[in-house]
Amino acid sequence: MNKKVVPIRISRLLAGFTHAGVVLDNVVSDSNETMHSGKEVFLWGQNTFGQLVREDGKKGNSAVPVRLRSPKDCDPSLQDTSDGENARLRLSPMKRIQVNGQSVKVSEELALGHNLSVIYNRLF
Repeated sequence: MNKKVVPIRISRLLAGFTHAGVVLDNVVSDSNETMHSGKEVFLWGQNTFGQLVREDGKKGNSAVPVRLRSPKDCDPSLQDTSDGENARLRLSPMKRIQVNGQSVKVSEELALGHNLSVIYNRLF
């Protein structure tokens, strides 16, 4: 096995009204292209309305990037529970699915707005 250090690049940098975020380009897959984890998400800034969804469960603002808690209905294969019970959020990278008999590309995306953070499925 050839082990080497690979830099983690930024996939997207986002800005909301009072908070900001970054999506890292750290998708991990094996030689069979089987995905083991998706793109990691960090947010920072004001948390008045819970828009940071902090992994540590705290309600306060954050001046430094914090990991997000994974929703309970998230795909279990994308939940990283290596640090205990808290599964951190990772966005699923682009993949092909069948919709009404047609093959389409879909990926999970993050959007920030006025006092909110949203995850949605983007179709290509």
